[in-house]
Amino acid sequence: MIDVDERALSRLVLRYAQAVDRLDIDAIIALMTSEATISTHHGDADNEAVSSMTGHEEIRTGMARLERYVTTFHLVGNQLFEIDGDDATGETYCTAHHVQQRDGVLHDMTMYIRYSDRFARAEDGWLFAQRKLCLDFSTDRETGR
Repeated sequence: MIDVDERALSRLVLRYAQAVDRLDIDAIIALMTSEATISTHHGDADNEAVSSMTGHEEIRTGMARLERYVTTFHLVGNQLFEIDGDDATGETYCTAHHVQQRDGVLHDMTMYIRYSDRFARAEDGWLFAQRKLCLDFSTDRETGR
């Protein structure tokens, strides 16, 4: 049986994907601690970050860059969480489609990623304290849409 905290963490991850796909930056920020960090890594989370955003304002600015896409579609898969009191860690697999127009043609850049997360329990529930996007590989193809 999934415990209440695991379910809450899973819902937090799903709400993040939904907020990104809807380009609802306020909703993304509401899921983060005030000093949260989002970073991007090639391969493992221990590899040096390619990019990083810390705090609500940097995250807000960074997420606004998603406006360059016609649409995004994040499909969340496997999830594992380890809970230790008011702290937790987790790993989530995700297939993330990013559709953009280039030279009049729609392209779907599909990223196969793992999120390595740290969570903190707040008064109103769990929040992201750190989110490491680990890019395992990607494809880029023209799309017929």
